[in-house]
Amino acid sequence: MSLIINDTIKTREGFSVGSGTLVKFMTIFPEGKYEIHYNMKFYRNQQSYDNGESNYFPVDLSSMGYVIEVPENEYSGLTPTIVNQKLKSHLETIFTGGTIDIIL
Repeated sequence: MSLIINDTIKTREGFSVGSGTLVKFMTIFPEGKYEIHYNMKFYRNQQSYDNGESNYFPVDLSSMGYVIEVPENEYSGLTPTIVNQKLKSHLETIFTGGTIDIIL
């Protein structure tokens, strides 16, 4: 699964992330902690991802990583959809305008 930007969004720094941008990410669940670590890459569109073309540069997007603490009682019930929803909510908090959807 990944996320897709439906309408152009803006970062706090004023950088535009265009419609059709894919947010691909890797998650890490550290042993002994109740955290999710996200490492994100933003690709301009599906074709650029398929062709292995470069993503947006970290200088354009200041936060390419995100860590969230999850309550212990929720941690064992995490599903891929919930993990995606948590990242989607975070991105909607740090970006303005636009919409983000989960791609199943």
